[in-house]
Amino acid sequence: MDGFAGKPNAYVVVNVDGVTQRTSIRSQTLEPVWDETMSFNCLANKSVVRVEMFDSQPTGKDRSMGFFSFVVSADPTQESASWQQVNH
Repeated sequence: MDGFAGKPNAYVVVNVDGVTQRTSIRSQTLEPVWDETMSFNCLANKSVVRVEMFDSQPTGKDRSMGFFSFVVSADPTQESASWQQVNH
């Protein structure tokens, strides 16, 4: 977010086993939506997916807004993600 007020310029970084991809930025919204596709090579019960949201800053370092991670499951109905809030 710009300063301490306003709405974030959000984007998401997805990392799977050291391979990173990033979404486009959704400007000035508290409810960003991405209709983007990413492809990764994953191993069931081994590959770790980390999804982190950032607030793009015009100057300086982009700020992390939080992340979650999970291990890719062999059973697609199994939920294993956990949310981790990042405190500044």
